[in-house]
Amino acid sequence: MNNIHVDHDHQPPPAPDAATPEPVGVPEAVQAAAVAERRAANAAKKTPVQANNVVWVRASDVMARAGAILSKRGINAQEARSRRVRSAIGAGARAVGRHVRRLPPLRAFGRNGTTPEPVTRSGVGMT
Repeated sequence: MNNIHVDHDHQPPPAPDAATPEPVGVPEAVQAAAVAERRAANAAKKTPVQANNVVWVRASDVMARAGAILSKRGINAQEARSRRVRSAIGAGARAVGRHVRRLPPLRAFGRNGTTPEPVTRSGVGMT
């Protein structure tokens, strides 16, 4: 039938003596450093190749790069226009302020600074 030999003598394994070295393995820190080096090497391989001012990229990346460049130019142009408009508005406001300060006071034009009585209507037909 079954020719399985079963040893029923349960003895503990022999105690390791000091002369027997422990199994040598690679520490986790060394393994992690090796993984990091491999990842850095792979990342370096993925960068675009540049030679004679020509950068080789995938066709799908060409539109993304061109779009980003055009977007940046548009944003910079909008910023410059708004800066010019704001400076022109500020310059106009300063000029108006200078002119107002040179004008004589309102009393010189017959105004005394108080508001006149408002125009009223008689209450004709009101009961």
